[in-house]
Amino acid sequence: MKNKVIGILTLIAGALIAVGPQVLFKVCDTDGDMVMRCHYTGQAVLGIGIEIVILAIIQLWQKDKKVVYGLSIANALNGILTVAVTDVLIGVCNSEHMRCHSLTKPALNILGFLVIALAIVGIWTGSRGISSEKGADINE
Repeated sequence: MKNKVIGILTLIAGALIAVGPQVLFKVCDTDGDMVMRCHYTGQAVLGIGIEIVILAIIQLWQKDKKVVYGLSIANALNGILTVAVTDVLIGVCNSEHMRCHSLTKPALNILGFLVIALAIVGIWTGSRGISSEKGADINE
């Protein structure tokens, strides 16, 4: 049951990461030949969000605790990557008055940290389930 809730919440967060910069908390519009940094951030998190959604869907149907554990680790890394793309790797426009700086960046950071938190819960519950299995060793 816990894995289902974590999977559904992760799926929603991943969908918001993917679609948010395009629809809900839009990045700046491209102006002819001038493409802002936030546009590339929006494109990068689109791919990351899709990957989070796919892993969450797999997690929803997965019964093997070791696989759920691995999927949670992968989504934790995807959450870290979301925050890194938004803050360090690509970033958003320099002007604090731009929509991407005041809306997109905080929204993506919150969603990225939410994915990390959900993944940590998934890792914790997954590792508990693995270690409690008879004769199972996580290092196998």
